[in-house]
Amino acid sequence: MSIQRSPTGGSQPDLSKTSNAPWIHNEEQALQFQVPNYTHYYNYRTDITGGGVSACVHNNLKHSLSESVYVGGNNYLLIQLEKYALEAGVVYNPGHTNFKKFLEVFESQLQERRRVFGDFNTDLLTKNSRTNQYNQLLKQTEHKIINKITKKYCTIIGRDQQKNPS
Repeated sequence: MSIQRSPTGGSQPDLSKTSNAPWIHNEEQALQFQVPNYTHYYNYRTDITGGGVSACVHNNLKHSLSESVYVGGNNYLLIQLEKYALEAGVVYNPGHTNFKKFLEVFESQLQERRRVFGDFNTDLLTKNSRTNQYNQLLKQTEHKIINKITKKYCTIIGRDQQKNPS
């Protein structure tokens, strides 16, 4: 899933090297994942074996770690990309955690200009209280779906930096 809050128009960074990272089990293993000319950021689950999130940012971009949080069984990783005046993030909600608490933390992260990728374990094609809470959060934070909502692709969202003039 991708969550975007970006200006209208203009070029966007290639953020394709982000992932959920079910293979990360410890710090040593995370450090072994190195891609030439990229900085590897990661946040793995510490209370159970494996999982988490990971992102590689090309070293030709000026970047820094903004936030790395593991709370309530959910992973949140945000990286500042100076050239684009935006933060790129990776989020993982395994689906069995407290969804309301997940949304509370996630809402605080949607207040800045960000593009977030991840696995939210929320089926936007199913109408239930979980989906309604999720959609309400997106609406409140002025985010929108940026891909087709189909059985194959149903969880990518985005937000424009500026509101459309009336």
